[in-house]
Amino acid sequence: MTYYFNFFIESVRHPSKIYKTIKNIFRSGRVQTYIVSYPKTGRTWLRVLLGKTLVLHTGNNEEQVLDTFMLSESTGIPPVLFSHGGLFGLVPSARFDALSFKTNRYKNRRVAFLIRDIRDTLVSSYFEDSKRRKVFSGSISDFVRDPQFGIRKIICFYSLWFENQSVPDAFLLVRYEELKARPHEITRDILSFIGASAVTDDTIKQAVEYASFDNMKKMESKGEFKDVMLKPGADKRGESFKVRRGKIGGFVDYLSEEDIQYIDEQVKKLGNTNCDWYYGTK
Repeated sequence: MTYYFNFFIESVRHPSKIYKTIKNIFRSGRVQTYIVSYPKTGRTWLRVLLGKTLVLHTGNNEEQVLDTFMLSESTGIPPVLFSHGGLFGLVPSARFDALSFKTNRYKNRRVAFLIRDIRDTLVSSYFEDSKRRKVFSGSISDFVRDPQFGIRKIICFYSLWFENQSVPDAFLLVRYEELKARPHEITRDILSFIGASAVTDDTIKQAVEYASFDNMKKMESKGEFKDVMLKPGADKRGESFKVRRGKIGGFVDYLSEEDIQYIDEQVKKLGNTNCDWYYGTK
């Protein structure tokens, strides 16, 4: 109930969220490619990176950088939409064991699936939910073990997708860690997958520079993104920023040895033994 109350208050303060949700519902029937991710896996960065690439390629207005669907149609490629797994995303109030895979939504479509080390994802989720959305008030150790927000939910989400990756007509796995290490190369792979292979290398280079961590954080602090979801939390401190750290392996600065051990135990208990998505690349 706490989540829904906070969501209602947030919606009243920011009606644009309701408008965007309704707009995406109507758009979903035309979507040919979904870019799916669990929250806090680097979706905002990838969205800006692809958006800037398509803005430069098409000559669209800079303010459209976050509207991937519109930009893809302007480019003349099959419509692309970012998603957390459904029309309304992942409902934070749902327990980990309430997740299910929506076969009909992804059948006959293409899916690029963005993953990130679940420990880094969990830490980023904690700051999002405690500092920005303010829907969780416990400690990070409490968050790790919480059935609605914690590590078991991320593990189950990844396992469902690993077991159903053959449902879409085509499936592309995108690792956050590889995107950080080789942004130009991985961006090119994603563009080819969504049908935008005509984009030039120079355009990709400019977009990579634009979407750099330092530049995105600077733009967020100045309010240059015309989107409520890309503004710092109320306290304006670093941990409340949407673009927070982006550090690979940064979870060690926040999680205790007991927390990390618990995560490993849950991967063994709930994870698919054939899946290598839970941890970042070595």
